[in-house]
Amino acid sequence: MMKLGTASVALVLCSTSVGKAEEELNAGQLYAFCAAKEQVATTACRFFILGAVLGVDLGDGLVMGTDGRLHQRMKSHFCIPENLPQAEMVEVFKNSVERLITKYPDDLKSPAVAIVDAAMVHSFPCPRN
Repeated sequence: MMKLGTASVALVLCSTSVGKAEEELNAGQLYAFCAAKEQVATTACRFFILGAVLGVDLGDGLVMGTDGRLHQRMKSHFCIPENLPQAEMVEVFKNSVERLITKYPDDLKSPAVAIVDAAMVHSFPCPRN
């Protein structure tokens, strides 16, 4: 596993705001943060996953009405249990990536947000009505 210092983590995380779209954090890079021994890397992993989950969850639970206002709607993407610890979200992501590594290694080049989302959909599907 690669060693990541504070500067390396900050550089990779900041590259998405100042770089091109192809420099977006990918699933393999996020997995390296999550599996690292350094606290700064694991903290970056945890907060990235939390932000991705909250962002997708918020977007799934709202819809723009004809009145131009946001309205709540039933979630359909994933339904994470209330108060799920961040550590469990990280484990769900890591387990998903570990399955991908063996079957679909090229998926590790996918945007990290997409793989976080897919992991949550797989682990916490919403009930079908």
